[in-house]
Amino acid sequence: APAASCRPDGGLAYLEVKSVTLAEQYGSTTDKIALFPDTVSDRAQRHVQELTRMVQSGQEAICVFVIQRGDCSWFAPCWEKDPQYARLLGQAVEAGVKVVAMCCSLDMPADVVVDEEGAVQGGGPLSATVRYTGPAKVDLQYKQQSAQQEQQAKGKARGRKRKAVGS
Repeated sequence: APAASCRPDGGLAYLEVKSVTLAEQYGSTTDKIALFPDTVSDRAQRHVQELTRMVQSGQEAICVFVIQRGDCSWFAPCWEKDPQYARLLGQAVEAGVKVVAMCCSLDMPADVVVDEEGAVQGGGPLSATVRYTGPAKVDLQYKQQSAQQEQQAKGKARGRKRKAVGS
């Protein structure tokens, strides 16, 4: 659940912090975009709804996405993995929830190697340093249209299948 944080002026701001590891190439650019969530997340959906309710009741609410990889300069909700979460995040922003995406890199000890899949190879106990490298740009509509078209196509296919079974 979101945690309350004290502001310099003494007021409260409610924070929800999400760890982001999924990424892909960002369109035809050389940039990568970090995506959250990486699977359907009822819990994340509930949390963003709580933030929306807090803003609607006059509180301040912020959803912070910590991108834990050094190769991304963009962030987006993952419409393909959890379209409901992506919709709810858009509604939260419209209601006044702030979204902050932070780029971080992991500095690993010299005896640890991380392969392209993100698997750790070698080394002893893992102790990495997380370094903030700057803000990420946010694209709330990234792949929204294609994900919605795919959902519609799946719905039509289910309807045809039900019709064929019932015939």
